[in-house]
Amino acid sequence: MSSILTKKFLGSFPNTYTLTKLLAEQIINEERNNIPVVIFRPSIVISSLNDPVKGWIDNFNGPIGLMMACGKGIVRITYGEKSIIPDYMAVDVSIKSMIVAAWHKSKSNSLGEDNLVPVYNSASVSKSVSNEELLHLGMKTIEQYPFDEMLWRPTIKFTTCFYYFYLSTLIEQVFPAIFFDALLDLIGKPHKRLLPLQQKIYVVTMALSYFTTKTWKFDNSNFLGLIDKIPDVDRKEFDYDFKDVDITDFIRNAAIGSQKYLFNVDETKLPYAKKLYNRFVWMDRLLKTFGAILMVFILFHFNIIPNAFLHDIFCYF
Repeated sequence: MSSILTKKFLGSFPNTYTLTKLLAEQIINEERNNIPVVIFRPSIVISSLNDPVKGWIDNFNGPIGLMMACGKGIVRITYGEKSIIPDYMAVDVSIKSMIVAAWHKSKSNSLGEDNLVPVYNSASVSKSVSNEELLHLGMKTIEQYPFDEMLWRPTIKFTTCFYYFYLSTLIEQVFPAIFFDALLDLIGKPHKRLLPLQQKIYVVTMALSYFTTKTWKFDNSNFLGLIDKIPDVDRKEFDYDFKDVDITDFIRNAAIGSQKYLFNVDETKLPYAKKLYNRFVWMDRLLKTFGAILMVFILFHFNIIPNAFLHDIFCYF
């Protein structure tokens, strides 16, 4: 019954999150003549730009969580369009601008029937990069600062073909998770089970697929306009202008910060981590080479592709 009612109430909305956001904004708008209010909409909030320190983060939500899962070798494929440019915003920039927005509204004292609710879209727009570039920058950092514990060589690929995603998830993530869980159970080593984690990752990936396969554009002019409203005496603490931010350095700091603040990575183990990373690189290459040779052998041995056809191909080259 609840699932039937949920679909009816959602209508064209992709999930309950977006619907409840709309309802909350509607309530705010209805109360605009009674209390001073603003609507503040941050995009995807990720690691800090500067405060409290560069790269600080305290959760696995968003692209940083995916980046870390790739770095651990837990995730190797994700459902999404690699060329789209999602919008990300540093957590400290969002917090500072939120405080400035509330302060600016308190100074205006505008209440009445003609009062309009100011809307601030905390979006980076021009500073955002594509899914592919974001993960590429993250993987380059992971290559320089790998984890000292990983399941396999860090890598990631995008697809919008559900069947390919589902099959690859089974082969590259679910089956290895079952194998490692069984192996560690067999030797009696305590561990966090990987199969439930893979199930959770799959559910979250599918829930976000509506957003990861589409490009979203935001008008952040009101948000940027707030920067000029900050008094000179408070500019040092609350200025959030990010036009000069180097996106490569930002992603690098985000990746390193995630390792430090989410996984408590021991920096003294970096030499060992690099050796482990290189070992998995070679193991990955050997496994792929073996798989290619095995496939060619099966094709020839069982005559799946006619020998005459293969002969014509080799003669052509």
